[in-house]
Amino acid sequence: MMMAAVAACSSDNSDRLAPPDCVPGQMTYITDLPLAGGGAAEGSIAIGSHIFVNKLSADDPGELMLFATTTPQDPLVDITFDRLIANGASGSARGAVNLVDLQLDAGNCDGEPADGVLDVAGGGGYSFSLGHLHAGATCDGEVLAGSFAACYQSASE
Repeated sequence: MMMAAVAACSSDNSDRLAPPDCVPGQMTYITDLPLAGGGAAEGSIAIGSHIFVNKLSADDPGELMLFATTTPQDPLVDITFDRLIANGASGSARGAVNLVDLQLDAGNCDGEPADGVLDVAGGGGYSFSLGHLHAGATCDGEVLAGSFAACYQSASE
């Protein structure tokens, strides 16, 4: 496989799940966040497109967005990061996850530390792990116990 599990970048990430192995054209994921059906979940979702923009300036954070083939207008995952991440490197990140089939809509709040991890493997390969997620997209929900980790490898690169 193109990518290995991401090592935690900050000292508080020991309870995070490691991203699963990548499958080209898929976002493979694992989560132990509380889900409507209960229990942990793992699986994969076909990705129709992705956007990766590295950090450009002090005012422009980097961003990774993954879009499903079935809902190309709404990102499944939106990860932001505040420092340039070269191929083969990792950095602190925050993000949001919206997986309708799992009834999972959670994200990190802007004012909180970016203590998630994004690994950029190059060649269209990315893995990440997010924790301290709040329920709902507006950050008004409770902090959820658990984490979300995923890997994506572009099928075309």
